[in-house]
Amino acid sequence: MAAGAVQEEDTTCFVIVDQWGNAVCQLQSIQSSMGSSIVAEGTGILLNNRMTYWHLDPDHVDCLQPGKRVRHTMNPVMVFNGDGPASLGKPSGSSGLALVCGTPGADTQVQTNMQVITHLIDFGMTVAEAVEAPRWRNSHSPTESNVPHVCDNLLHMESRFGTDVRQALESKGHQLNMMPEWGAQGSEMMIQVNPETGALHGAADPRRDGYAIGW
Repeated sequence: MAAGAVQEEDTTCFVIVDQWGNAVCQLQSIQSSMGSSIVAEGTGILLNNRMTYWHLDPDHVDCLQPGKRVRHTMNPVMVFNGDGPASLGKPSGSSGLALVCGTPGADTQVQTNMQVITHLIDFGMTVAEAVEAPRWRNSHSPTESNVPHVCDNLLHMESRFGTDVRQALESKGHQLNMMPEWGAQGSEMMIQVNPETGALHGAADPRRDGYAIGW
């Protein structure tokens, strides 16, 4: 399976579930390749540069002003059956942890997570099928996280989408940008919990470095 195009990689995601139902989705990001290029003295910690998300337009909702917090793209996800605790091995349909997932990808994190969760819940895919399915992302100016925030308003789609899908989208007025077969942004990591047996099913996105392991 071919990997996607080379991308700037500055965000890392991992998901973990243990035998007792404890779960975590960890996203770490410094925003750009070397973040702010400033290391906190005596710590070795490289500070991020997420203040690039601010706008200087006084009429923009994300205009840089005292007392405001910068917009953030971190989007870790946990899905539960019902409202109960994250316990494994419960009968089908009862409360408990169902899914943990997350991905790098700046503003596309929400879009990617929405797609893979839909694949699982609405279309019955396995976690591997969900992360490997053809993927799209929408870009909308001027919402890009990197300065100067402007971009073309496009629907970016992997070329594995069928011609009928592309034509239907174009007929609705979407401007398409076809990417390589595995060229979408992001690197989805997923663990699904079988509600009947408590078995864990993991998958790692082939678009970037990553792997799923169990022990």
